[in-house]
Amino acid sequence: MGDTVFTPLYQVLKRRGVKFEFFHKVESLHLTEDKKNIGRIRVNKQVRLKDETKEYQPLKTIKDLECWPAEPLYEQIADPDSVRGIDLESYYTCYVGEMIDLEFGRHFDQVVFGIPIAAVQYLCRELCDNPATPHWRQMTDHVKSVQTAAAQLWFKHDLEEMGWKGPEPLLSLFVEPYNTWADMSQVLDKEDWPVGHVPRDVGYFTGSQPGPTDPPPPGKSDFETDMKQDAFDDFVTFLRGDSRNPKRDPAIGGLTTMLPRTVNPEDPPVFDWNQLVDTSNGIGEDRLKSQYWRSNCGPSERCTLSLPGTNQYRIKPGEEGYDNLVITGDWIDNNLYMAFMEGAFQSGILSARAVSGENFPIIGEWLNTL
Repeated sequence: MGDTVFTPLYQVLKRRGVKFEFFHKVESLHLTEDKKNIGRIRVNKQVRLKDETKEYQPLKTIKDLECWPAEPLYEQIADPDSVRGIDLESYYTCYVGEMIDLEFGRHFDQVVFGIPIAAVQYLCRELCDNPATPHWRQMTDHVKSVQTAAAQLWFKHDLEEMGWKGPEPLLSLFVEPYNTWADMSQVLDKEDWPVGHVPRDVGYFTGSQPGPTDPPPPGKSDFETDMKQDAFDDFVTFLRGDSRNPKRDPAIGGLTTMLPRTVNPEDPPVFDWNQLVDTSNGIGEDRLKSQYWRSNCGPSERCTLSLPGTNQYRIKPGEEGYDNLVITGDWIDNNLYMAFMEGAFQSGILSARAVSGENFPIIGEWLNTL
């Protein structure tokens, strides 16, 4: 998604003259004295660049494809050792660089707020507590989200060799919490692997992760660590099969049910860990530590839900109740009410209408009137 969707969007916007300020974490929005506008935005500027006259260049070229790297490009950052190893994208990282206040009329005129719904209760307290705009509190009380877990496995063998007989899969509603599996081997030729460790298949796994209805507030630094460990433990269980998980229906196995030739013949139905590509040559379950997994448990990472009776509480762009504020994202009233890319894009067009006053077309919008 980052390299095939967001990179082109970033490049187009940059060519159109948009200025990007990376490493700026929004802490809170504050109202003007008359409570009709956003008057101030509190921002944590996490790093300083070596050359403050230039923009940070975020992309890294791998096999002629411009990609988002997994960590900052430290060569562009002043005093990189001060932030090395700190996850600056984490909501629960309590790192403070330089607090700055953006002021209405001086630094901005219009605000487009696209931070997801689970963060609104923390960033927009004044808006939610304003008796003149009760629909903000109603929205945060009713429009909810769920944390998810995601993992990726790189295999030594292709699907057929692992026992899969159908077309390249995109399957859902299997074993929780990793109930969705997509074969993504089409990306392998864009990955850079050392000789002798080139995978022949890669699978992406995701699903909702058990956790709180609302994410905890900032300062709960151990929450994200615990959730990531839970995501790893659940993934180990998924690969072991059903025999060692008393909570699982014994009629349903794990990954080895779908890929029967990945079973360890000496310990069925447990997964054969040697099936995984591991450049560190780990032994047994340790090979899983070389793969990729994460918990999307932070407020800006969670997946928006469309629960019964809640869509009426979503706010439309242009109906925020503040003269200089427009919202956007898959969590707003966008006539689609689903957490998917199309909903985010439609929200963006609706928000652009509200900002500009122009009626930009939306393909298929007439279907919403049926």
